[in-house]
Amino acid sequence: MKDMTIKQIFRKDALGQVAKKTADNLRGRAKKTFVTVKMLKGILKLYSEKRDSLSELELMKQLKPHPYVIILLGCWDEFRTPLLALMEYVPFGDLLGYLRNDSYYKNPDIKPQANLTSQQLIKFAWQSLMECPICHRSKTCWLC
Repeated sequence: MKDMTIKQIFRKDALGQVAKKTADNLRGRAKKTFVTVKMLKGILKLYSEKRDSLSELELMKQLKPHPYVIILLGCWDEFRTPLLALMEYVPFGDLLGYLRNDSYYKNPDIKPQANLTSQQLIKFAWQSLMECPICHRSKTCWLC
């Protein structure tokens, strides 16, 4: 955290905050890199909040790199400290905002590769579901 500078806070709520930061000296990255840091408050009121956050981190650790999945760059999940997740930066504050605004907003720093067709999206979703260790109830209906 000492090699990071806060640029913008996207969201602050009862659980913590999400901020855009510049990070220096990340392995395999340019000297200065924009990252997103998810910081949960030190003491979460409910055990379930911490359990859910740890579960999310464990799932992100297992994901293989993919161009359409946000990359977990690092995390701090020690028992008695605030949880921190260092993730790849996406414009507009979160993935949903990025996906909603991507086709309407032209950011000069981001060069769009191409628009995806519905067929490509469904193919990607199906591939992701087949590799995912979690079986959602809607997926099981399709497989019956």
